[in-house]
Amino acid sequence: MRNIRDIAANMVPPGVCYVEPFGGHAWVAKEVCDSQKGKATTCIIGDINPEPLEWVKTHHKNLKAILKVQDWKKTVNEAPADCVFLFDPPFQVAPVIPGRQPGRNWNYNYYPDIKEWCDRTKRKCIVNLPNSRANLYNMVKPLFTNDKRWKCIEGEKIQKGKKPGAKDLHWRYLICKNF
Repeated sequence: MRNIRDIAANMVPPGVCYVEPFGGHAWVAKEVCDSQKGKATTCIIGDINPEPLEWVKTHHKNLKAILKVQDWKKTVNEAPADCVFLFDPPFQVAPVIPGRQPGRNWNYNYYPDIKEWCDRTKRKCIVNLPNSRANLYNMVKPLFTNDKRWKCIEGEKIQKGKKPGAKDLHWRYLICKNF
């Protein structure tokens, strides 16, 4: 199975403006907005938490992006009209782990608000839904899969146990787009 961020990055068409309002450590943006191989013309990365964006500045040297510390709604509403948006909001409470987890210190279901914004504005959107290990998965999945305007890719991810005798983790993932 390919990496989930590679799947999302491959959904972004070349030569577009790219916006990631829940940017975190900007792993998808690293693929899309890299100054050497990236395909986006303009990149805007937003996050309400400044810590992961500071990490991005020091670790993604080739990333050509405008970094904004602000709420996701402000980021998307300030973006140019011709952008493609990748929404990958936090879906569980988790600590900050530099380079791996931007920190999810709140537990809020952003998906209905995101879908409403995408449908209302008719902008090109990609949404990475919570994986099947998260409590929100069964609640959020029908929002997108029951709407014919959204095309979804579903698959299975296996994470090998890190210690001898540890069980492998299996979960389902779902990435949807409306264009």
